[in-house]
Parts: sequence; structure tokens; C-alpha cells
Amino acid sequence: KAQQFDNVDTYQRSLGEIYSVNFYQVVQSAETSDVTSESLKDLIQKVISSYEKAIEYDPGNYNNYFGLANFYSTPVPLEIPGSKQASLNAYAKVLELKPNNPLLFLQMAKLASFDDEILAEELIKKSISLKPNYFDAVHSLVQFDLEKGNIDKGIDLLEKYLASYPQDLEAKYK
Repeated sequence: KAQQFDNVDTYQRSLGEIYSVNFYQVVQSAETSDVTSESLKDLIQKVISSYEKAIEYDPGNYNNYFGLANFYSTPVPLEIPGSKQASLNAYAKVLELKPNNPLLFLQMAKLASFDDEILAEELIKKSISLKPNYFDAVHSLVQFDLEKGNIDKGIDLLEKYLASYPQDLEAKYK
């Protein structure tokens, strides 16, 4: 109802987030036979439409593109045709609007990790270079090292992080 009084991108982006959560809940909780592909297509369209309206209202707000890119890039059991390219396009727009956002590089790394681990690792390192105390990025790099069998390297990276940021309680308990 709020959007009836003022067409602001925040309302549409919020709707996109709500529909995204709804979509993932349906996909995760339902058995395939319980959910018709039409209902999933309807939810997908609502998510995409909400973010596109947000972008239309404020094409300069990187959050609108970021929400759309994140929806497209999240792996789901249902293949969304063109989702990877749509995600890359939206991330490219975020990069244009907010080039020093460490979260952007971490999200792009997650997308790249499906088919290009080298690029994914470079993107994580870029995220860390932009914000050295960004634990989620450091943790992702540690995970990369552990998965590749570089256990000592991963532990060393984590110990250096903890020594540099001893006040980061989340890092101590992860």
C-alpha cells in the first residue's frame, strides 16, 4: 500500500526481497509434486518484476541491481533460463555504480566458483584488498585453501586475520 502514495525504489526492492524469500521457502520445503512449475514461474516473475521496477524508479541505486543479481545467481533446483548472464549483467551495473564494494566481489566470486575457480579466488582476494577486515571474504579464501588441500595455508591465513583483528568475535567462533 505504501507504494500507492510514493513510488520509491525501496518499496519495490523490499517486495523483491520478500518474494525471493518466499520463492526459496517454497523450493526448499515443497516436494516436487506439491509445487507446480506455474507457481514457481509466477514467483520468479514477481521477484524479477519487483527488482526491475525498483531499477526503473532509481537506476542509480546499486542495491536494486544487487538484489536482482543475487536472486539470479543463487543456485536453485529449478533452472532459470539465462540467469547466469542476467546476474553477470546486473553485477556489471553494480560494479559501475559502486566499484569499491567488497561484498560485490565476494558475490561475483560465488557465481564464478561454479565454473572458474581461479577467477573466483582472484575476486575474493580483490574483496579482501578493498576491506582487509572483511571476515566473510577471508573465510571464503580459507575455505578455498582447505578444499584445495592447502590446509597449512588456510590455517595461516586465519591465524594472521585473528592476530590483526582480535576484536572480531565472529571470526573467533567460526
